[in-house]
Amino acid sequence: MGRLCQIGSVRGLSRTPIRAGSLPTVIVIQEWWGLDNQTESIVTASPAALSAFAPDLYHGELALLGDSDKAMTLAQKYGPTAPQDLFKTFDALKTHADSSGKIGSVGFCFGGRMSLVLGANRLFDAICTFYGGGMQQVFDQLTNLKAPVLGLYGDQDKSIPKGTIEEIR
Repeated sequence: MGRLCQIGSVRGLSRTPIRAGSLPTVIVIQEWWGLDNQTESIVTASPAALSAFAPDLYHGELALLGDSDKAMTLAQKYGPTAPQDLFKTFDALKTHADSSGKIGSVGFCFGGRMSLVLGANRLFDAICTFYGGGMQQVFDQLTNLKAPVLGLYGDQDKSIPKGTIEEIR
């Protein structure tokens, strides 16, 4: 089970507390539903050699799986402030006494786009984006990426405009 905790000024879900031993950390960034059971399962399944933290970008609000109208409302409400919460998360983890300072991110759809935004604004060790929904909105920021990026996309995904994957390459 994950546990709610606070890293710096950001509340979120952690598999284990950041602990002595200086582990590398992965920031797990939620889909547009919010910090749900799926995100928790990713945090808790992270390898023992990593610390994992999922910031609650919707500040306790959640859309049920399939409730796209509420998810859209939440993404519009919190999307503009999500990057600042992620920057605060990264900065707190980077300097945390029990962290090795090695930080990666993995994000899913909304979180996949946020993973790219975060990586364009902070120096990461690795970035992973799963079907980064709306990533074409942040192409102008991607020239700042310094970390290796793994992008995973479905070839039949209709939510990613044709040509977007080739453009991000």
